[in-house]
Amino acid sequence: MDVPRDRQIGDHVEPNSGATLEDTATLLECQEDLDFHTSLLDAITDGVLAHTLDGRIIYVNEAACAIYGFCRGEFENLDPWGWVPEHARELIPARIVALRQPGGAVFPGVGPAHNDGSPMYTEVHARICNTFRHGEIAVSVVHDATDRVLAEERIRHLALHDTLTGLPNRGLLQERMQQALASADRHGDIVGVVFADLDDFKPVNDTLGHAMGDEVLKMVAGRLRSCMRESDTVARVGGDEFVALFPRLDCTGDLATIASSIVGCIDTPIQVNGRQITVTASVGLAIYLEGEATDELIDRADHAMYRAKQDGLSGWEEYLAGMREAG
Repeated sequence: MDVPRDRQIGDHVEPNSGATLEDTATLLECQEDLDFHTSLLDAITDGVLAHTLDGRIIYVNEAACAIYGFCRGEFENLDPWGWVPEHARELIPARIVALRQPGGAVFPGVGPAHNDGSPMYTEVHARICNTFRHGEIAVSVVHDATDRVLAEERIRHLALHDTLTGLPNRGLLQERMQQALASADRHGDIVGVVFADLDDFKPVNDTLGHAMGDEVLKMVAGRLRSCMRESDTVARVGGDEFVALFPRLDCTGDLATIASSIVGCIDTPIQVNGRQITVTASVGLAIYLEGEATDELIDRADHAMYRAKQDGLSGWEEYLAGMREAG
């Protein structure tokens, strides 16, 4: 049986009182077919969404409603492209062109936000279809990848950050140092590294317990963050050791000012669980030399830090030529 070409999924068929019994039977059969196909689409776990090329929604299945947080009526009442964030609307003309390619197009990445405003990560496979009623429309199959993407981001974050303090770990520090040094080689940037080690931190753990020691480390990490610019990186690279990267300094003298600030920031007494604890830090600093490897730069700052400890705790020292050989 041929379904009338002006019918679409979701249309309701009312038997016409003036129709013949055969006409009524045909209409009821059409309704059954429409209900069957609607049920099939609603059984799909991915969203199915159809819209005109000017952005008006004409069909969504139940999964699409669940993914985006709209009911069917809300979708239908949205302004054209109202379901697409403003910052993404400039991409619409190019994407419609892509939909005309054989097999349509796939758009991974950040999709329209959920109705509650939370961001979503979707994988959308869409193509252009010709219909009798609406002419050209776009039909999209939408897979909600939010949970998977957030889980992957969480795994990456854990792999690149210290679990206690939340600071970048040595691996992420190396990544950012490689980027900073490559930029320095290209553009002549001044890059500095500071190596900070807490002085006599072991007695804190021994006398107050590791739980208290962990709280102190978290407080120190927060203070170090407060000394950083947005473009800087401070990482925890050992039990009580921290390395900070400062790309694009205005002059080499800036690093000494920063080191002095770090020493003073850490020296301020810390209040933990009602107790006042004072810790100090010895700090070494080094300025990047063209062609130097990341490990060499950190090593020079490390040697300067040990010289600062030898000269007296709670101070800083800049790496000077020959310092490494002198021990």
